[in-house]
Amino acid sequence: MRRTVWAVALTAVLLGGCGGGSPAAPTAPGPTQASTAAPTEAPTETPTATPTQTASLAAGSIGYRVVNQTAAAVDVYVRSQGLVQASLATASLEPGAVTAELFPPEPGAIVVLSAGKGDPTCVSSCDFAGEATSNTGEGNHRILVVGDGDATEYWANPKPASVGAFANALRPADPAKALVIIEASGVTDGKFGLRVTWAGVNGCADALDAAGLMLGGTNVLAYAMDPAGGALALHAGSDATCSQPPVAGPFTIAAAAAGSRTFVIAWGATGAVKAVVLPLP
Repeated sequence: MRRTVWAVALTAVLLGGCGGGSPAAPTAPGPTQASTAAPTEAPTETPTATPTQTASLAAGSIGYRVVNQTAAAVDVYVRSQGLVQASLATASLEPGAVTAELFPPEPGAIVVLSAGKGDPTCVSSCDFAGEATSNTGEGNHRILVVGDGDATEYWANPKPASVGAFANALRPADPAKALVIIEASGVTDGKFGLRVTWAGVNGCADALDAAGLMLGGTNVLAYAMDPAGGALALHAGSDATCSQPPVAGPFTIAAAAAGSRTFVIAWGATGAVKAVVLPLP
């Protein structure tokens, strides 16, 4: 999901006056008498106080983890919508690092900027490295992957109808299997497909989504794993039997019981691919 600017609709209240009847007929002037009343002073108006607008940065119910795939450190903020205020949640998140789960207000947003630069309260022509808003997306556990030039949001517990329809929607847990879900769009020279192997197992692993599908581009695929854990590697799409040396890995996946999910996010040039391994709720 790319960065999106949302307009906030404001309701204008129009105040109107009404009157009626005909103007009174003028009375004929009569002789005037000097007034003996003391002159009165014009009343002094007391200015009314203007209410001070405030915005709450109280944590909402949607948690985000931010993964930094850029080449430099970034700052991560939570911020409100409407009257925009922002608070620094994670400073100088290094390349390859992941934040703890962050909870912006609702409605609110996560915004990511180059470390020490930019304005987190910007609302137009902003130089955000990434942004995710609470009023888009699905579920209350989300992962924002920030790369050089783009950012993508993944939903750990989306609506069932979204799974398979949107690449952002991660496959739900399977009570009978431990799953590893792999995202490799950031592997710069793997756009035409990557295959998966497990250490000690001959041949390529088949994705549960469909046999023969390969990682890369927008394909985010799920694989069954040994609950005891293991090491996975990535092979070139042209290596149909996964018998050639891998182009990335091995990456260690910790033991996980049936019903669990582990999210692997890979990026970089083949031969120097990095990966973040995140247990999913």
